[in-house]
Amino acid sequence: MEHKQLLTVFNSLPVGIGFFTADGTLVRCNESFCRIFGADSQTLLGNKLNINENSVVPDVVKEAVRRCVPVQMSFLYDFDKQRTDKRFFSTRTRTCYLKCNGNPLYDNDGKFVNYIFIFEDITETVKSEEVLRQSRRKTELAMKAANIMFWEFDAVAKLFYSDNEPLNGYDQSKPVSMALYLETLHPDDRSQVTEVMERMSNGEDFSFSFDSRVMLPDSSTWQFCTISGAPYEFDSNKKVLKYVGTRKNNTEVQKKQQFFYNILNNLPLSVHIKDVENDFRYVFCNEESKLMFGTSEDKTTYDVLSEEEVERIQKTDLEVYNTGNPYFGMERIILKDGRSYDTIVRKSIIEDDGKRFLLNTRWDQSLQNELKCTAVNCHYGSDGCLHLVFRAG
Repeated sequence: MEHKQLLTVFNSLPVGIGFFTADGTLVRCNESFCRIFGADSQTLLGNKLNINENSVVPDVVKEAVRRCVPVQMSFLYDFDKQRTDKRFFSTRTRTCYLKCNGNPLYDNDGKFVNYIFIFEDITETVKSEEVLRQSRRKTELAMKAANIMFWEFDAVAKLFYSDNEPLNGYDQSKPVSMALYLETLHPDDRSQVTEVMERMSNGEDFSFSFDSRVMLPDSSTWQFCTISGAPYEFDSNKKVLKYVGTRKNNTEVQKKQQFFYNILNNLPLSVHIKDVENDFRYVFCNEESKLMFGTSEDKTTYDVLSEEEVERIQKTDLEVYNTGNPYFGMERIILKDGRSYDTIVRKSIIEDDGKRFLLNTRWDQSLQNELKCTAVNCHYGSDGCLHLVFRAG
């Protein structure tokens, strides 16, 4: 290759290349070098710039040139600081991140010729890595705050990997076996999880989500968790190689939910919720509702009332559901088994995840009548006692 061709290649390289003498003076550079440092070759070479006199260059780099030893490092280059020395003129301002790789050059006789530096402007790479690092950190903090653990399962190695899993001490380099995961599960939940793990081990293409109780190292009680997963890497035969998923700790939510269930189940009122669009099926019934009417989540209104009664009750149900206006009034309930109740009822609409449901709250009027009679009897009993006391006086 001719000298002209070599020079063209030299100037076309995407990295900055500079040759320095033993005392650190720049004697040759390519166009990428000029572009990185913001000056043309005439300016850089004409001023006989010496790397040892550049206050921005790290001492480690200068020492490598003086000792004629290799050096490789990245550092922050401050062009504004460099501009204080008129010899180091540059059109660039502010700072950038540079990566340098320096090595001494020797001739065939082992005599030192030049020290060569290869420079790369890695500013955008550093910025991208920082954005990625911050994004990952934010994600980690968000997942920690939400009690979410992220996992990856290798179907070939049959191992779980995670960097925020207490089972491996939060060390991603330590995989967790399927056996260890199963040991942490409540005995009543293991059969379901075992089936899922077997399907994952066989590389089946499926997604899943289920609830399970888990005993974690940093807890002394069962944690109520939702475990979800899906495939994300396949081989040429479309067999799943890896799955990713999460384990969401819902224990606090479960406790609060149970707390509210306890309140609802201890109310002296019948409370049930009906899915009007699903044949008036019950989606929630408190204990009083089950006791009074025999309702349950696997039944519809037609299971506890005759068709005639259902038609009568549904008139106000549908009115409330279609208009959204609450209803408050008296209703007599006659069950299929012959029992009947005179009730005060309030019907209203509630929403869950965008779906509308009918909430019915009933108070047994006969119970109120009994309490009224008891109060009246107590009143007259008290008056009689007082009358006897005054007569005795």
